[in-house]
Amino acid sequence: MGDILDSGENRKDERKPHPLFESMRRDGVIYLVNQNCLLHGETEDIKQNAAVVLGILLRAQDIQPTIRQSIIKHLKKLIIENAGYYNVGYLLDIMCGLAVKQSNISEIVSDNFIETTVKLIEQQNEYIKSNALELLLNIAQNGGSDIEKEIKTTIGNLKFLELIGDSNFTLNEQILQVVMKCK
Repeated sequence: MGDILDSGENRKDERKPHPLFESMRRDGVIYLVNQNCLLHGETEDIKQNAAVVLGILLRAQDIQPTIRQSIIKHLKKLIIENAGYYNVGYLLDIMCGLAVKQSNISEIVSDNFIETTVKLIEQQNEYIKSNALELLLNIAQNGGSDIEKEIKTTIGNLKFLELIGDSNFTLNEQILQVVMKCK
């Protein structure tokens, strides 16, 4: 698990399926981490680490609903409480990887998480701000027209343009698609 947590991948790769996903799924590692650590971990630290590891491994995947709910619930709790070992920006980055799949959006936006994320874009920390904006962008793009409208109404359509200096070509293109989309 430590190797997965410490893997330093660039932003572009973090929005694609994890290269170890297939072998981890095939070998039953994802199931075991979910069962033994996330759901039945002896300590809160074990559960938090499991949520982070599974969030990394399952990025850009359609996740089984029960696993999805547990992972996202733990990640959101860590972000909201900001009391764990993990940096909020890093946790938002993991959520961005999950938000590229439409099937994960309803769980991500539950419990007014859009409002929580909007508050994070006001942070002085650029890493947190950038990942919060990208998360909102992914949610807007993959969450349907009502969610997109809610986000654009809340933060303004042009707020996403702030990401252009921090991102790669693919993300820049995604930003422009959302911003230029007719209302």
